[in-house]
Amino acid sequence: MLDKYFSNSKNNFPVDNGTEYLNNLENEILNELSGIYKAKPIKLENELKNEGFEEEKFLRGNIFKRQVPIIYQSTCAISGL
Repeated sequence: MLDKYFSNSKNNFPVDNGTEYLNNLENEILNELSGIYKAKPIKLENELKNEGFEEEKFLRGNIFKRQVPIIYQSTCAISGL
């Protein structure tokens, strides 16, 4: 999948089987403090503005972040992985 869809950035992904990476990512998404979560889109927006892009931001609540993995049974909605 990395070769097909992310060939330009596949080196940014972990070399291992991804279990540790996915566990860390899941923990970050589900347990991130709200202040940190709210700061990330603002930081991204500022970076994009500096590059000449305008971006609309949308913050989702904590319930949304917890329910999406349950709804999709912890699988990708596109690839099914």
